[in-house]
Amino acid sequence: LSGIVHISITILDRLGLKATASWFFTIDLIAPTITQVNPNLYVPSFKYPLHFSFSDTGSGVDPNTIRVSTNGNLFDINSPEIGFGSNSLVFVPSINYLDSALNIVTVTASDFSSNSAIPLTINFFVDGNAPQITFISPKSGSATNNLRPTIKIGVVDNQSGINPSSIVVSL
Repeated sequence: LSGIVHISITILDRLGLKATASWFFTIDLIAPTITQVNPNLYVPSFKYPLHFSFSDTGSGVDPNTIRVSTNGNLFDINSPEIGFGSNSLVFVPSINYLDSALNIVTVTASDFSSNSAIPLTINFFVDGNAPQITFISPKSGSATNNLRPTIKIGVVDNQSGINPSSIVVSL
C-alpha cells in the first residue's frame, strides 16, 4: 500500500443525528535521489561552487536533513555555504579545497516521510594551473628563408588535460 490513503467515517447517535468526517494521508516509501550537476574530476579554483539537484516523488525533500561533508567538515542547511531552493543546492566552501590531493564531498538528505536518499559522494582535484605552451620550432626570435616553415608548438596540462577544441593558432 502506497500513495494517498483516503479515510472517511460516518456515525449516528442514538437519536439518528449523523456526523461525517474524512481526511487523507500519504504513504511514501520512495526515498529522494541526489544528482551531481557538477563538477567533473577537476575544478578550476579552491572555492569552486558545487551544484546538486534533488528529486522526490512523494513527500518532498526535507531541507533540514540536507548535509554536505567535504574533507571532514560538515555543513547543514543553516550553513552560509549552502544555498537551497527549487530542489537545487549550491555549495560554496568557506575553506579551500585541498590542493594537489583528492577532495571528497558527500551529500545526504531525507524526505518529509523520513526516507533517506542514497548518499552521493563525489571526488575531484583542484587544477588552478593553466596549460603550459612551449614554442619548439622555429625558435622565437630566429630567422628563416623557408616560406613554409614547419611550426611546432608543445602544449601540456598535467592535471585536467588539454581541451583540443580550444586550441587556436593564428599567424
